[in-house]
Amino acid sequence: NAVKVAIVNEKAMMDKYPGWKPYGGSKSKTSDEITDRDRRKHETKEERRLRRNIRAQMAIENSRKEELGL
Repeated sequence: NAVKVAIVNEKAMMDKYPGWKPYGGSKSKTSDEITDRDRRKHETKEERRLRRNIRAQMAIENSRKEELGL
C-alpha cells in the first residue's frame, strides 16, 4: 500500500509530450461540466426549480418509454 511519488521536470515533459500539462488533474471532467458547475453557482431559485422540473419530466418520459418497450 505504498504511495509512489514522482518528481517531474515540467519543461522536459512539455517538450516530450506537447499535450501534457502540469497539475492537469482528472481527465474525466470536461470543460462543459466545469462551466456548467460555475453557471449553477449563480442560478436563481427559479432557474434551479425549472432545471429540476425538466429533469423530472425527462425521467417520467424515459420510464414511459421503458414500459412500452417491455
